[in-house]
Amino acid sequence: MKYPNAYKGVKTLVKAMALNIAASALFLLSALLFVAAGINLSEDQIDLNALNTTAIIGIALATLGALIISLVSFILQILGLKRGMKDEPLFKTALVYVFVGLASTLASSLMTGMVNSQLTDSFKILSEVSTLLISLYIIFALRSLAQKLGNSKIDFKGKALIWVLISVFLMTIVSRIIGISSSELSSVLSALAAVFDLIGYCLFLIYLIQSKKMLAESSGG
Repeated sequence: MKYPNAYKGVKTLVKAMALNIAASALFLLSALLFVAAGINLSEDQIDLNALNTTAIIGIALATLGALIISLVSFILQILGLKRGMKDEPLFKTALVYVFVGLASTLASSLMTGMVNSQLTDSFKILSEVSTLLISLYIIFALRSLAQKLGNSKIDFKGKALIWVLISVFLMTIVSRIIGISSSELSSVLSALAAVFDLIGYCLFLIYLIQSKKMLAESSGG
């Protein structure tokens, strides 16, 4: 194996992304339960009285499960990138954006209700942009390895996936912007944005699995 650290790093990233998809599915389930109950997610305070006991339990379990799985996924992502950057420096750039995204998310959460909404929204957008950049730089790293190994198929798929992820990101942002301006559609568009995210994650996972196979089959000659 020519790039053992990259292989082990990508193997860990596959696990992280699989967990991330599971968490996204649970967040989507939670959003759909709100939609089914006719709850407007854009409101600062959600009226839980509008939900029945079963819906409340379902939303609570789905959200709690998603948060726990997201935490495990986050830790695995850091471990995978730290291992992979020993063979490919571009993984290090992705790792930087992991911490930029974390800082932005924490800032957004802490500032909610304390400062003007524009500043909070700015940190939310920065967090989402960081998430996109993490994926892009992982793809850049895998394309670099594919080029070194002479694997044009993985290189081409990575190039195509970059544009797909950017398109998914833009559709997600547009859905959320429309949801902010239209309270009636907020819950539905939040669920739609979650669907877009889930599609992007699934495509990214497929590419990671293919890249892992490429690295596993590489020789040290």
